[in-house]
Amino acid sequence: RFKTSALDMIAPRKKLWSTPIEVIDVSIQLLQPGPGDIVFDMGCGDGRFLIRCAQLTGAKCVGVEIEESRAKEAQESVSRAGLDHLITIHVGNALDFDVSSATAFFLYLVPRGLRRILPILRDLNKPLRVVTYMAGFEGIEPVAIEQVTPKHQPDAKWKVFLFYFGMSTPSWLHCVPCGL
Repeated sequence: RFKTSALDMIAPRKKLWSTPIEVIDVSIQLLQPGPGDIVFDMGCGDGRFLIRCAQLTGAKCVGVEIEESRAKEAQESVSRAGLDHLITIHVGNALDFDVSSATAFFLYLVPRGLRRILPILRDLNKPLRVVTYMAGFEGIEPVAIEQVTPKHQPDAKWKVFLFYFGMSTPSWLHCVPCGL
């Protein structure tokens, strides 16, 4: 299933950062997943986005994490939450993983990682909803941008971007405020 080396990663990092719950909630609200969706988190870390998404929406979720210890932590959290029937965690390189079943993505990646994964998203050649956190895709206009202030950093304003691939922006999206 995985064909490239671990050195060819989408998010090489020195420090791991987990996504704040406030960002997760806004991301889910922007993605609007439901029971018919399959939501991927590439570089899922401890699985917190996947767990919250499955709990709130009933969507099937898939996490891909290159670090085995983080993937194990995510799987244990999924099992503790009783969500094994909705969430699958895979250990491996997200650049090599088959994402053809995806209908939506959550991506907390550095710009380099977003550049690396963009051709994969485009090659799927089907309608996709994609939320990115902290950085957007270079040269692509987002459908929506929300600024989030996490409780632990009251002076921060972190950006969450919504992108559509292979579909137009629904007219209702421009009218719905992200009230979280």
